[in-house]
Amino acid sequence: MALNQSVSERGADRWHFRRIPWQRLTRFALVGIACGGFQLVLLAVFVEATPLGRSGNLVAFVLSAQMNYVLSERLTWSDRRGSHGFGWRRLAGFNALIIAAAGINQVLFIAVDMLAPYLAASALALIATSVLKYAIADRRVFPARV
Repeated sequence: MALNQSVSERGADRWHFRRIPWQRLTRFALVGIACGGFQLVLLAVFVEATPLGRSGNLVAFVLSAQMNYVLSERLTWSDRRGSHGFGWRRLAGFNALIIAAAGINQVLFIAVDMLAPYLAASALALIATSVLKYAIADRRVFPARV
């Protein structure tokens, strides 16, 4: 905040930061719940029925992320879509975000997996990385057009 701003301008700035996009956060949460559920089902299948075992968490995370991209572009960030059709740049940016989040998710999963059942560990890691993913997606992957 600049020192030469009037009191009313500072009040307007504070109000701007207090506005919370509840509809977008709700859509983000619903998409996250759907994709998180999909990931947990995949993880259970990988652990119980394949030789992947717990390393299947990373595979499930990446597959769920692709579903998340489609739903995010169509639902969560639909008002920020460009007019040029499919967003290859957005897909690339989203997957760069997912690669970074996957590393954090996997580290958290491994740490919590030592203390809790694998599905609980995966769910906790998902929730923890969601806050980071929302903040970055809002500013970098699906920026508002001004």
